[in-house]
Amino acid sequence: MFSTIPITVFIRKWRDAIAGSAAISAFCMQKYSKPLSLYIGIDGKKPPADTNCPLVIVFPGGKVEGGGETECRYTGSIGWSIIQSHVAKQDGIIENTGLYEADELGQLLLATIAEINPSYPVSHVEYSFESNDFFPQFPGRMDITIQVPVRMGTQISY
Repeated sequence: MFSTIPITVFIRKWRDAIAGSAAISAFCMQKYSKPLSLYIGIDGKKPPADTNCPLVIVFPGGKVEGGGETECRYTGSIGWSIIQSHVAKQDGIIENTGLYEADELGQLLLATIAEINPSYPVSHVEYSFESNDFFPQFPGRMDITIQVPVRMGTQISY
């Protein structure tokens, strides 16, 4: 029998790390004067409203495991969104400041996930956020991969 980790182990650890992050909490209170809304999965027919921003959604993930694998791969996705309608104008430059805030929140989320288990670091991230279609909402998403080496006779854990 090969060793396996339920994908819900990752979801719970990511949930707890995000909920317990002082940096994320401080960011949300400083920028939006309200705490982060954290969702573990969502009802696609009734998604969170703009009033729920700033928000983070931890989506279910996937995994690759098996007796012939030399390493197991676990993937998960995190979405986030902020509301920022401020547009800065100076010297002919017009900037939607929400771009910077959305990226800052995304980077805080990534750093938080990366710190959970240094023995199994984040090995791959696909990261993007939207700046046009949803203004003044700035949604982002990252797909995260963590690789765990498999060693004969050991139980893997995260």
